[in-house]
Amino acid sequence: MSALAPFARFAERARLVLSLPETGAFAESPLEPLVSFAVLPGCIVDEENGRLVITKTAQLVTPIIKYRTNLPANVVQRKITV
Repeated sequence: MSALAPFARFAERARLVLSLPETGAFAESPLEPLVSFAVLPGCIVDEENGRLVITKTAQLVTPIIKYRTNLPANVVQRKITV
């Protein structure tokens, strides 16, 4: 991720977004050398056995409740490190 930091000057606000086709965007981080993603509003992100579990609280046609991913991560106080 730190390889992208030099490109931040080309945008007023560059950010990284964690997103899956099944859930849509669920976290974002500024483009910085040390990446720590903040959970977006309308999302609950948990960790089970070192893997991300995502719940969307927004009203969707098909509710997403505890979508278990295979993404290894660490979740502490609504911050995600991958």
